[in-house]
Amino acid sequence: MINQETAAVETGPPIPFATFDELKQELNTTYRTRYAEFENTLNHYFRQLYHIFKYVHLSPLITDDRRSFYTSLIRAQLSQNELYAIVYNSLIPGYGSPKFLFLIKQYDVVKNFNPGNIPDPIIWRFFNAEKESVSDPFLAGH
Repeated sequence: MINQETAAVETGPPIPFATFDELKQELNTTYRTRYAEFENTLNHYFRQLYHIFKYVHLSPLITDDRRSFYTSLIRAQLSQNELYAIVYNSLIPGYGSPKFLFLIKQYDVVKNFNPGNIPDPIIWRFFNAEKESVSDPFLAGH
């Protein structure tokens, strides 16, 4: 929630999760419930963004040395609120994980994100752990 007077993000108290497994379970449940409320908007947005990054990643028309250039143009368009939503979406299996999560890793999509916007540091640590462990789902055999 944005405090209009200070333009600061109000995050509330830390979320009490001791392990990534507890966090993963809660994120799955909570995200899927909230996503369902806004699916008409979010589904279109995430699919479009994912397919743009996927095209740049897989297109034979774009040389490897230009992929980072094109993804940086896309990344420059993303607001903090959009990056926040992308972080959460990328953690949910069947939504952004593993395919979009891999593209986020490959092209540093959240490079300009302020992790202070996330209510609890364990969520950011979990995101980074998941991001580092994801492998390329676009390789043959995946």
